[in-house]
Amino acid sequence: MLAGQVLVFLGLTWGTFQSLAIPRIAECGLSCSQGFACRSHRNPGKLRYWVDRRRKAILVQVPRASGSPEYFVRLCLKLFTCKDAGAPVLVNASSVSRAVSLPYSQELPCLCLEGWSATLDAVRTQICPFENDTQALETLWDTVHYHPGSQTLSWEPACPVSGQVSLCWCPGPGDSCHRLQHSSQLAHRRVQYLLVDTQPQLCLKFSTSWGSWVRCPFKQRHFPTWKMTIQPSPRQGHLRATFFSSSPAYFQVHLCHRRRSQLPACRPALQASPLPPASADLEAAPAIAFLDLPREEACAPGICIQGWRTDVHFSVPQQLCNLHARGCPAFRGRRGSKTELRHSRPPSAGWAWRALNRRLGGGDGETTRP
Repeated sequence: MLAGQVLVFLGLTWGTFQSLAIPRIAECGLSCSQGFACRSHRNPGKLRYWVDRRRKAILVQVPRASGSPEYFVRLCLKLFTCKDAGAPVLVNASSVSRAVSLPYSQELPCLCLEGWSATLDAVRTQICPFENDTQALETLWDTVHYHPGSQTLSWEPACPVSGQVSLCWCPGPGDSCHRLQHSSQLAHRRVQYLLVDTQPQLCLKFSTSWGSWVRCPFKQRHFPTWKMTIQPSPRQGHLRATFFSSSPAYFQVHLCHRRRSQLPACRPALQASPLPPASADLEAAPAIAFLDLPREEACAPGICIQGWRTDVHFSVPQQLCNLHARGCPAFRGRRGSKTELRHSRPPSAGWAWRALNRRLGGGDGETTRP
C-alpha cells in the first residue's frame, strides 16, 4: 500500500442493496435485476397505436405529459438490446395531432414500438405489436437459403428463437415429415447444413415453444434434381432401377417393406453401377447409373424400392411402390387365402423375402432410417 493512502472497506448487506434506487439507463436496454427496487424518473404515459397492414405502417399516438414537451418514437428489433429498425422520430410539443406513422418492411414477433420523452435517461415504453401474431411467426421460417456452389442449406432467424431445427423426409402430401438422423441443431443462431441433396421431399422442421412448422425449400423452385425409374431389365427375371441426373452423382438402392404410419423397414443397401457419360442429348438429364434387382424379391407383396444419393451428407429417398405397371406381374389371390399367401415363400426368394417374412412374423430384421 502506498504511503499516505487509506483503504476503506464498506460492508453492505443484501438488505442495503435492496434499498438502493437504480434508475434504468434506456440506452443500455437492460432491466433491473430481481431483488432491487427500481424507480423511474417520470411516467411517460401510455402509447396508443394502430397497425395498418395494407400500408405496412404502425400509426402511433404520442401521449401528452407534463414536463415532457418533446417525445421520441421508433421501431426496433428486440434482440439482446433493441436494435434500430428505423430512425427515431421526434414529436414536438407544438404538434397538433402528436401522431406519427412508422413504416416497417416485415412483420416479426420481435418488431417493437419504443417511445420516450426527450429528457436525460428517460424511461422507455416498449410495445411489441406482433409478439403473439401467427402471421408474424410464419415469417420467421421463410428465411431459408440454398447456395448451389457449396450445396449448403442455411437458415438464420430474424428474431431470437428457442427450439430445434432438423432436416426431414416428407414422402408425400399429408404424410408426416420423418427426421433425418444427425440433423438436429439449436435454433437460436444461424443454422446450416453442408452437402444437401436438392430433392423436393427434403424439408426443414422447426420445433419451438410456439409449435412446429415444416418448410420444403426445394418443392416450389426449380433446382437440379435426379430421378429413378423402374423398368423390366434385359436380364431375364430382373427389374432395372435406372438413375437420371444432370450432374455427376452416386446412388444406392434399398428394398423396403412398407408399414402403415411408420418408416419402411429396409434391408442393407445395394450400390448402383455407374454408366459411361452420355454422348447424345445433352439437354436432357442422362442416365448415369443402374442396378438390376431380382424380380421375385422386388415384386413381393408390400415391397417398395428406394433410391438414395450417396455422395452428399443429407439426402432423402425416391420411393416407388405398387410396381405392377413397372414390370411386376399382377398379384391375384383367392378369397380366404390371405394368411397362406402372407406366409408362403416363393421357391427362389432371396434375402429380401426372408427379411419381409421376419418382419411379418415378428422378426428383428435390420432397419435403415433416413
